[in-house]
Amino acid sequence: MRPRVLPRLPLGYSAFPVWGFSDDRKPISFAFHRVYRPSGRLDRDLSYWVMSWPVYTETGDQQPAGRWITYAQARRRWGRRLPFMEFASPARMRDRLPQLLAEGELALEQRPSMAPGWIPAERAT
Repeated sequence: MRPRVLPRLPLGYSAFPVWGFSDDRKPISFAFHRVYRPSGRLDRDLSYWVMSWPVYTETGDQQPAGRWITYAQARRRWGRRLPFMEFASPARMRDRLPQLLAEGELALEQRPSMAPGWIPAERAT
């Protein structure tokens, strides 16, 4: 069984990528997703950032792998002082995301954990 990389949402909820960026020094990209309730109302606590990177299968094929953190998890980790607008901002989170997602602990050659069809949000310009 593959590890779950994207958060499991409650029934009827949807997530949409909003923006993202790539690390210029490593093959890692980040994408922010807003999560909406069935009523169409934004659910801030479930909105999340995804960090993805390429891994290679035994046959040499490249597939994406990654991990995520929700706004609620980030607030628990950093304290309640983290405003949603700051969490949702690529400019403000660019330097914080690697720490929040423990990038230093990554083994970039680990098993793929996302479906091959997953595409991260386009780079922010």
